[in-house]
Amino acid sequence: MGFNQSPTRPQAEAITITVAQPEDIPALQATAAASWWATYGRLLSTSFIENFLARAYSSDRLTVHLADPTCHFLVVKTGMALIGFGQVGPTMSRRDKAPVAPADLYRLYLLPRWQRRGIGARLLLELEGWLRQQEYPYYGAYVHERNEPAKHFYARQGFVHAPACDVQDEWYLVKRLDGCG
Repeated sequence: MGFNQSPTRPQAEAITITVAQPEDIPALQATAAASWWATYGRLLSTSFIENFLARAYSSDRLTVHLADPTCHFLVVKTGMALIGFGQVGPTMSRRDKAPVAPADLYRLYLLPRWQRRGIGARLLLELEGWLRQQEYPYYGAYVHERNEPAKHFYARQGFVHAPACDVQDEWYLVKRLDGCG
């Protein structure tokens, strides 16, 4: 290499977004744990995080979610590595009669080193495409009231806070889907 030449930059790693499969479950569990600890480690108790991960990301629970035809569960991979995931479906059950959206974003997580690269926005667009095909006019998402990075992300994606639908320390956000049907 000559004096004025710069080294060749490595190409950006290819990102693929595909429907989650049963063989993705171990990587989903690992990605969920890493994402949850990075996101909530300073906001929630250790016991809460451990119990939530054990319950919400158990192999049995994930198997049920992957097989549910009323939901859409996607994974984000670079090469063979699973770096994120998202899931949408009909509104989650609630104890109150708040005027929530007909569908919800159940989960959207990326490993920390892959955040702020537009990957989360791409994943959300893919999930929204499925919601549009199902003719949902809008959908909601829950975000912890102290999770500022997520609140900013969702605001940039067009979500608005619907305080009447908040649950305890979870904000309820809503996004309208234009062009449904």
